[in-house]
Amino acid sequence: MHKNILLLIFVLFSGTSLSQTLQIIPGENNSGLRANMGILTDYSSGIEELSADTSLHFLALPDSISVGHIYWLKIVVDNPNELHRDYVVRITPQLKNTLYYFHPDQKKWIASQKDALNNTGARLLGRHSVSFAGKRSTTFFVKVDLTIFGHRDRKLRLAISFQPEAQAAQHEQTIRIAWVCCMVVLMLFMLNNLYVYLNFRDKTILFYLIAQLGGMFYITGYRWISYQFLPIRVFNIDVHEIITYYDLNKIIVHVAIVVTLYGLTMLTRTFLNTKKLLPRMDGMLRLNMGIYAGFTVILMGLNMAGYKLEYHTLPYDNVYCGIIILFILVTGIAAYRQKIPLATPFLIANGFPLLFMLAIPLSHLFISFQNEENLWIPELVVLTQTLALSFALVARTKAVQRDLSVAEMDKRQLEFNLKEAGYRVQLNQLEIAKMNAVIDSEKAKNELLQERLETNQRELASSTLHMVQKNELLSHLKSQMQLLSRPNPSTAQGMRQMSLLIDNSSQLDSDWKKFKIHFEQVHPYFFEELEARYPQLTMKETRLYAYLHMKLSHKEIAALLSIDPASVRRAKTRLYKKMAIPETL
Repeated sequence: MHKNILLLIFVLFSGTSLSQTLQIIPGENNSGLRANMGILTDYSSGIEELSADTSLHFLALPDSISVGHIYWLKIVVDNPNELHRDYVVRITPQLKNTLYYFHPDQKKWIASQKDALNNTGARLLGRHSVSFAGKRSTTFFVKVDLTIFGHRDRKLRLAISFQPEAQAAQHEQTIRIAWVCCMVVLMLFMLNNLYVYLNFRDKTILFYLIAQLGGMFYITGYRWISYQFLPIRVFNIDVHEIITYYDLNKIIVHVAIVVTLYGLTMLTRTFLNTKKLLPRMDGMLRLNMGIYAGFTVILMGLNMAGYKLEYHTLPYDNVYCGIIILFILVTGIAAYRQKIPLATPFLIANGFPLLFMLAIPLSHLFISFQNEENLWIPELVVLTQTLALSFALVARTKAVQRDLSVAEMDKRQLEFNLKEAGYRVQLNQLEIAKMNAVIDSEKAKNELLQERLETNQRELASSTLHMVQKNELLSHLKSQMQLLSRPNPSTAQGMRQMSLLIDNSSQLDSDWKKFKIHFEQVHPYFFEELEARYPQLTMKETRLYAYLHMKLSHKEIAALLSIDPASVRRAKTRLYKKMAIPETL
């Protein structure tokens, strides 16, 4: 396979109508073809007038030409051989060029247009097929139209190259065979892995399929195969040393790179379980992939809107691609060092393919931003990545199968545990039913006790009320007797004896014992606990504390104790002080 050779330019003597630039045309068996070339600027007439006008003065080819002009190139090729020679001519810049050659049978000039703005479906732009008849000179013209840029102070490199058509055809055939082989291999592996994914639903295989899909589009765009299937749509054109244009094929390449890197990044994360085992590396992978995807989408939108950014941002694009590839490689190495499961097959499968992939942005940065026809690294990356990852996926599939076997055993154990749990639930239900029966029984007892308590409370309240009413009646009777004894001194002695009898009746122990019985039915062990805690209390203090515990008013307590309410308050204060408790209680 021969490279396209940019032929050396030699400026010869001037002073004739064609200031000759002599170019030795390469070929097989020392064909000896020579090309004399000249250039004419801003000629406004057509090819018929140009070819017939012998007074025009063509100058020697310069190294560069300015934009904003129309240039006519006159190329005279001398073929000293008996047989004709078929060649492919490439003129740079390749934007809007038209090659004219005279057809001897049709007796007219034929135009050939295969550039960015007027391509007719050729894979490579700016390449024209010409035939040089034997033992004669062949003249053809090339119109280079750069008026699309207007008058700007920019220069473009001018170059003309020749390649034997047989070599060009062989090279085209090699490119197509390589592309078809890549597509067939990718499609076969994709169908196989799609079947595996539909059976296992493993996300790693899904991301592998996404990476394969991106690889298919990348190879198609990288080799400009899309030009033969899609119309050329140029969004913007920019001028530097060369003409750069942003077209549909550039979009395909950028989208393919994003899809491929996304697939590889997510495959790495799921294959190595970096979210759990390498969280820091996982975060860096997600962050860098997100930044690059956003960066690419924004630049695509701006370039499609007419902003000429591709030439300026392309180096940064390649740098960021290299960073993402390095992060994937470093993640695999980190996983291997930490002995993460499946790290070894991952690193074996991706080591060399990632290095080959890294060589692509490096070649663009340090060799050329333009695609190289003889650079076979993309095909090498696609094939090695596809084959190597397939072996890695086989190892992962086996691991998944082992996990599924373990999961099946766990499932059976879980079913057994569920059955056992079911039996335990039934047993618990029986125990719950038994406990409910006990609870119902206790509830019935509690209800009975509650009824008894309520009865006792009513009896206690009735007894207390009876004692209060009796003492109030006796107190009233005593006061009446005192009033009656005043006017009649003879009866005073009897009245005092009856008053003393009434005082004794109001403090009978029988009433207190009856009250105490009812009180203890409502408040069991009250007096026992009180005596245990405060053994120094007298009987009257005990009665007073019991009445206070029932929250009786001072007036009611005074009636029960046959004293006035003020005495109750003083007795209460002394009692609380003796018991060392706050009087607020």
